[in-house]
Amino acid sequence: MYPYQGLKKSGKTTVTEAVIASLLARGFRVGSIKSTHRARFDLDLVGSDTERHSRAGARIVIAGSEKETIRLERHRGRKAFKELAELFPADIQFVICEGSIAPEISTYVLCLESIDRLEETLSLRKIPGKQVIALSGMAASGRYLGPPWPQRHVGLHASGRYLGPPWP
Repeated sequence: MYPYQGLKKSGKTTVTEAVIASLLARGFRVGSIKSTHRARFDLDLVGSDTERHSRAGARIVIAGSEKETIRLERHRGRKAFKELAELFPADIQFVICEGSIAPEISTYVLCLESIDRLEETLSLRKIPGKQVIALSGMAASGRYLGPPWPQRHVGLHASGRYLGPPWP
């Protein structure tokens, strides 16, 4: 599990896309989890058949087409991160998580709009600084983000390219 966390417009989705593409290019099988603060995703359009099935009371609605299958599951409360992770088939080698915060996650890549928002992001997202293993997002802008960050001095550009020294 590789979680990317940050405030809105910090570059999380751009970094997540780049990391997924980079892993796929290397031949890995990748899945992703997107966590949101919204109560519902509203992926079905109002009045669509799947939305009508859900509104009629189906707890799970699976929509299948020639090229996609979507599972929509309605439930009360947020599912535990572990439950979401268990939905992936066993052959998935990497799960990239955007916006996920869970007790079982021990490390994060923190995406920042600017380095000045580091403390604010840690505070609002309730992430201990010692759990941040890398900084990325809009603040990286293709350059290494090292000191004054006291943890592992590594930065990733949104392209997924490594921009720091070897891991300490």
